[in-house]
Amino acid sequence: MRKGMLRWLPVLFLTALLLLAVSSAAGEGVTRALLLGCDTFVSMPNTAPAAEQNLIRMEEILWTRRPGMTDCRTALNSPGTAEGLERLLQETFGGAAAEDTALIYVSTHGLHYADGRTALLLSDGREEEALTAERLTDMLSRLPGKKILILDACYSGGMIGKGMAEGVNAFAGTGIQVLTSAGGLEESALWMDEGGGGSWFLAALEALLSGKAVPGGGNGDGFFSLRELREGIRTLCGDSRACCYPEDGAEPLFSVGEPEADRAISNLRILSEKDDAGRPKTELTFTVGTTLQLWYRMVFWKEGGWDFDGAVQMPDRERFEGIRANLSAGEKQRTVRMTTVDGEDSGFALLQLMTIREGAGAAAGSRRIALTGNRETVAALTCGESFTPSAGEELHAFLTIDAPCSVTAQVENESGEVIRTLSREEPLLPAADGGGWLDWSWSGLREDGETAEPGFYLLHVIWEDALGTREAFSGTFELREAE
Repeated sequence: MRKGMLRWLPVLFLTALLLLAVSSAAGEGVTRALLLGCDTFVSMPNTAPAAEQNLIRMEEILWTRRPGMTDCRTALNSPGTAEGLERLLQETFGGAAAEDTALIYVSTHGLHYADGRTALLLSDGREEEALTAERLTDMLSRLPGKKILILDACYSGGMIGKGMAEGVNAFAGTGIQVLTSAGGLEESALWMDEGGGGSWFLAALEALLSGKAVPGGGNGDGFFSLRELREGIRTLCGDSRACCYPEDGAEPLFSVGEPEADRAISNLRILSEKDDAGRPKTELTFTVGTTLQLWYRMVFWKEGGWDFDGAVQMPDRERFEGIRANLSAGEKQRTVRMTTVDGEDSGFALLQLMTIREGAGAAAGSRRIALTGNRETVAALTCGESFTPSAGEELHAFLTIDAPCSVTAQVENESGEVIRTLSREEPLLPAADGGGWLDWSWSGLREDGETAEPGFYLLHVIWEDALGTREAFSGTFELREAE
């Protein structure tokens, strides 16, 4: 392995960012931040220096991209109990005015239990306690203002009942906005090298807010909403699938940065398409500001997990100044095609991009790839029976297919008219049995952003296999008005 290349570690890793905000009479309030990170544990693997590095990077994000920041407090490897966390929350924000904004960021392990519940592991290296979504919701309800919780964690989507077949959203109807790095069935990954590390989710968030990556799907207002963050992170972070509640949160949260002229990589765009033979290909376009090395890492899904240890590492084709994988400044375009997955005609792969600049490595982006091969598939699609959007409810659907595929999902009315496209040619998330799954939540909004009329709808899912174009339909469900 080349000096400076990264060591890879998939972990049950959690990072949570909580923004507690209200508008003042003048339209603005002061913003204070509390950043918490745990790297030392009693019952789980230590993650140092990942949480510490995440705190440093998140603080920089907040000072530059969150308007109205006036104070930032950090605590590493503390507290180790839920009682200690609640006390710290009250000490930090208990005297805040209703106009003020409080931001709370937590970086620690996430937990997943056999019954499907998830929790955050608080630890100071001596004491540990699992923090449930219900307990956290109760704590936050004691603080004034609006709450926005961002979780960068294995299984973190389980806290809002997403990324799983059946789950409970403890935050539904509370007014708390939540963004997670992964669904309730997924692990998250972090990267580490000699000088640092961090989570792939945070790398994607940083890329979006700094202007390094092309967000895609934004409305051009100069800010990122919850929905725009989720969609942008999904395009840049393929090892897990970002989720959020509410599904279409539109309130501006962070400002959009302008890329610096000498930034290592900017204007990054990762697109998944199919070649003339119907096989997946990944198109990469980006701008190099200063000389750097670019490496690609292909990770295969084996025996129920991503095989990070057995990943194939590949240098970029460019050899500027005679150095392997060394890129000159300028605009670049690359295409990665998949014909087999670890020698098989069907399977899942994870394409990761890493840069090395002045000896320091950094995560640039990743994309999940599904190769169906010459296989016939069997699918199962389930969804809820009814929901009331005005009460904060969402319609949840869950799909499984017994082979790797990319799927399109759309909500249709009883006449067959497409009301909302929820995903387009999106690779499934791999399952332990070699098949895959995806889930969706519909807020009731149409494609134009307006609420759909009360009535009956269904979910239509489309994919391709050896038999050609395949379809699955859910049962009808009802969009209800509040009583």
